[in-house]
Amino acid sequence: MKYLLFALCISELLLTTYLQNFAGPFISTVLLLGCSAGVAFCYLRIALQPAIALAATPKINPKLVFALQVAAVLLLSFITINTLRTIWWVDATKHNAGTSDIIQNITVMVKRFLAREQPYTTIHLEGYDLSPTYLPLQWLPYAITEWMHKDYRWVPAVSLWLASLYFFARNSKLRYTGLPLAFKVLLPVWPLIVWYTSVTHSYPMFQLTVEGLIAAYYLVVATSISEKRIWILAAGIALCLLSRFSIILWFPLCLAAFFIAGEKKKALVIGGTFLVCFILFYWLPFLRHDPMVFIKGYQYYSHATLDEWQRDIPIQGKYFLDNGLGFTSWALKLVPGNPEHILSVYQGFHLLACSLTIFALLLFYWLKRSTIPLSVFLLFSFKIYLAVFYSFIQLPYNYLFLVPVIISSALLANGFYPAHTSLQKKLILSE
Repeated sequence: MKYLLFALCISELLLTTYLQNFAGPFISTVLLLGCSAGVAFCYLRIALQPAIALAATPKINPKLVFALQVAAVLLLSFITINTLRTIWWVDATKHNAGTSDIIQNITVMVKRFLAREQPYTTIHLEGYDLSPTYLPLQWLPYAITEWMHKDYRWVPAVSLWLASLYFFARNSKLRYTGLPLAFKVLLPVWPLIVWYTSVTHSYPMFQLTVEGLIAAYYLVVATSISEKRIWILAAGIALCLLSRFSIILWFPLCLAAFFIAGEKKKALVIGGTFLVCFILFYWLPFLRHDPMVFIKGYQYYSHATLDEWQRDIPIQGKYFLDNGLGFTSWALKLVPGNPEHILSVYQGFHLLACSLTIFALLLFYWLKRSTIPLSVFLLFSFKIYLAVFYSFIQLPYNYLFLVPVIISSALLANGFYPAHTSLQKKLILSE
């Protein structure tokens, strides 16, 4: 079962990179969702199985294992960062740098903030105006690079590298008798493998977008779910919610699960941390001056989404509608009417699918609360929810899928190293 989990993680990664859309937009989408959900259910099955003694293998010096793990980290870090530096020849702060205006928007907002101006006023770009849609922690970290006069793309690169090191630190010390040496080396560096694979396959998205920062936030959450220190998880969730509202529906499920499990104080820590961060980073500096900031940004996003659909439909979904990642191709095929009507129906279905997923997960945990450890459920539900959310997202750009793919690292590592079980201590050997 563990090797099936590993195979599913590899398949998920390939379906978003080198095998993207290989079976056409309709089948590829189903395969990707199936692999993503399969990762979650396979992990759950492993986590709930009674721990058993693993077959003995020749003893390997733990110092050698750690040395190989560190070597893998250094090698993957070097080749990934070096590859990024070679593809950053594009000046992404200029409007003519490409089709994405992400870095341009962030640049304007950061410069306004540092000049003590309101970042959320209308942004004027060549040919069009837009209302900023980014939440504070999606753009505020770039103030560091602006102040240091460095390339903005260093922020997502360094952030994802640091999150990967946190993942490595948590998983590199776990050793199992019976586990092949290759897995002992590969599992702690899986986020770096995902990162490098994504960079080498889809380098334009690392030229013009900054999704690595968001991926770092989500990787911290997935990694810290099994940690005893609740503050790390609380901070990670706050980072996610104040950068993008993707997990806005999973957040109350997380709090409810803690209450159901009798961990009320931890639920209050998570909720209180988010509230404090919301006030400090969003309400006081921005919303207090213009309470309509979020609403105007959301309205613009809906309008911009329709514009993107209308540009992509005439060229047969070349850029994202038929890219084999999301179910937008199914919506265009099955929903009658003009693009505006199709998008409206699809948005409603997206919300319904996510809401039903949360309800089903909550009911499942309530019924199985006595048999499923809280950390297992949280990680399982985190993956399931994000798999559904991204599968039905209205703009399934390929760079967005770095997030749901990289969090599979935590399920993979925890599947091979079930840290939640009481038998873990008996199975971890010093070799």
